[in-house]
Amino acid sequence: MILSGGQPHRASEWADAADRSLEEQLADIAQEVTLRGEAADRRGQDEISAARQKRIRWETAMDDTRVRYAEAYRVRHFEAQKWHGATPPDCTST
Repeated sequence: MILSGGQPHRASEWADAADRSLEEQLADIAQEVTLRGEAADRRGQDEISAARQKRIRWETAMDDTRVRYAEAYRVRHFEAQKWHGATPPDCTST
């Protein structure tokens, strides 16, 4: 019997041997399948967690960018109002 796929823990191949039949090795085979399944589940959870963290970092960066853009827009708008509404100082009176 050959077990492929997943991360091997103990063995990937089993066969009848002089001292032990394949049937006697079924518990070992089942344990190997279980260990590979658990490892795959952990990897899947790690990938989900990493994707979630990446999404959170992206959302935070976008929020920061929106705030910086809004602030820059306000500054430009204020400066435009200041210069358009400015009147030259009265230089005739002292």
